[in-house]
Amino acid sequence: MAQGISIALYVLAFTESWLRIFPTHPEALVATLTFIAIFGIVYVSAQFASKTQFIILGIVGFSLFSIVLASFPIMGNTGLTETPVFWGGFRAANFWETFAVFFPAVTGIMVGISMSGSLRKPRKDIPIGTMSAIGLTLFVYLALAYWLSRIATPEELIKNTTLW
Repeated sequence: MAQGISIALYVLAFTESWLRIFPTHPEALVATLTFIAIFGIVYVSAQFASKTQFIILGIVGFSLFSIVLASFPIMGNTGLTETPVFWGGFRAANFWETFAVFFPAVTGIMVGISMSGSLRKPRKDIPIGTMSAIGLTLFVYLALAYWLSRIATPEELIKNTTLW
């Protein structure tokens, strides 16, 4: 059930990002076509879906790299200008806001665990893979939080979601 809900959230997040770039495109059409594309990939075969995940991983990796690259003073960009606030001065987040941040990471890890049938030594590899996924997720979340705190004020991050 969590994977089904996460797919809906991923489609909505992709649609929102797409509409920031192409605001004239109909929201329902973008979401529907995205879902059909995902369904088509999965329908072909699990092996094809696994291969497609490497392409998506490359896109996500490039996106993270572009965030880091954008923080350096290149071509008129001011770079890292803000002093990060590490403790205090934050608006309290409610349950659903916190849930929206962490749910995708956890469901992604659970998807990895559910694909354990293809492992040679599942008893050994599942704990190592799970802990590695949690560690990498923690690193990416902390690195993004630090980087974003250096490029914008907390008020800008709350009001302008296109910064990230």
